[in-house]
Amino acid sequence: MAIGGVAHSLDDLARYADDTFDSVLDCTGGWYSEQTWTGIRLDHLIDGAGARSVVVGSATGYGRRFPVADLEHLWLVTALGGAPLGPGHGFPARIVAPGRRGFWWVKWVTEISRSRLPWWVQTPFPLT
Repeated sequence: MAIGGVAHSLDDLARYADDTFDSVLDCTGGWYSEQTWTGIRLDHLIDGAGARSVVVGSATGYGRRFPVADLEHLWLVTALGGAPLGPGHGFPARIVAPGRRGFWWVKWVTEISRSRLPWWVQTPFPLT
């Protein structure tokens, strides 16, 4: 996975990701679930200086753009309920965005990068 242009292995992420917290996933499909996640805040992984947004990309081609000001409220997680993420939950890493709807919670993260574009230069919700 590339974070700010630097490659990180799953072992690297596991060493960094040691904060455990609870957060509610509010799925756009109409259900919700509170879970215990283990990860690291994005502001500890990527420097937002000089950027207006941070872009998170997925192995599926999906991605979301977040305001740099939100980095301290976004998490890159590698474990759910004390166990490593499974494929259905976004292995090897996913974004947990407390207070945001589920479509902001990017699964199967492959890249996190800075951008000079503002966060709102994207559709307000995914188009399928």
